[in-house]
Parts: sequence; structure tokens; C-alpha cells
Amino acid sequence: FSYNADLLDDRTAEMVRGHFDTVLQQMVSGETVLLGDVGLLTDGERTELLETYNATRAAYPEAGTVVDLFESQAGRTPGSMALHYDGEGLSYGELNKKANRLARYLRRQGLVEGDLVGLCMDRSFDMVVGLLA
Repeated sequence: FSYNADLLDDRTAEMVRGHFDTVLQQMVSGETVLLGDVGLLTDGERTELLETYNATRAAYPEAGTVVDLFESQAGRTPGSMALHYDGEGLSYGELNKKANRLARYLRRQGLVEGDLVGLCMDRSFDMVVGLLA
């Protein structure tokens, strides 16, 4: 296995070589293997990625919604950046204010908790405001 040392360091080259070996072993195993089922990762790498690096459990309140969690965060850090999009930003306080304004408007239109409201819009601050409202 040779590689351009200007492009890869030894560690990365060894990882690529290992992935190449893993693919080759699957292809010559004698079993019928669909191309989509051929994996690059060894069992150890797969475990590391899916279990070790992904061990991100956090305790959240059993009662409450995503909106409750958002409003709690907005109350703690109203001046912190909540969204950044297309070169502009919106703080938690600003986002919460806009979402509450839209929620009050929707209630005045007769919507009640549990009613479904469809959103069809491009990615934007307004999309997030609509989701929270």
C-alpha cells in the first residue's frame, strides 16, 4: 500500500489501508455480499463510533416539551446566540419573543393546543419561529 505523503500523514494512511483491507476481506469471504452492505469500518471502529463517541446521554425532565426546554434556555441565556443563518444571528430572547408573538396570533385566530398547523417554507429564522410557536 503506497500513498502520497504530501496528502496523508502516517496515521491517516494506516486508517485508509485498514479500511481497504476490511472491504477486501468482505469481498473475498466467499459469501454473497451486496455492494451496499460492504462496510469500511472494523468492528472496533464501528463500536467506537456508535457507542463510545455517541455516549451523549443527558438527563432531561420527564414532563415537558421541546418548547418548554427552549423557553427555559431562553430564560437563562436571553442574550446568547440561538440561531445563525445567512450571516445573521438571533438571540434566544429575540427568538422566544418572535415565537410567542406568533403563538398569540395563532390563538387569536382560534387555534388551541393540539391543533395541527402545517408549515411550508424555506430554511430561515421564520421557519424556526413557526416551529416553536
